[in-house]
Amino acid sequence: MTDLLSKSEYQKVARELTLPAFAVIDRKLCGAASGETFATINPATGERLADIPACSQEDGTLRSRVRAPRSMTAAGRSCIPPPASRPFSN
Repeated sequence: MTDLLSKSEYQKVARELTLPAFAVIDRKLCGAASGETFATINPATGERLADIPACSQEDGTLRSRVRAPRSMTAAGRSCIPPPASRPFSN
């Protein structure tokens, strides 16, 4: 069995941690499209831990709209349907 860290050693490790300040959308780290952030606060100490991107529903929707055509192109398929399958406009 390995030796456990002491309380002071754990506190030192915790003080040295750097928390990521990014959201994960479509398996990628990114900020909010608006650039806005909000503070994450440790409720026990009131200490500011990190500034997190203030993402909205639009962030996920926007990125998924970009992802779909890119993934189709990467798979060798066209993003534009062939003329025969396009709906006619009146």
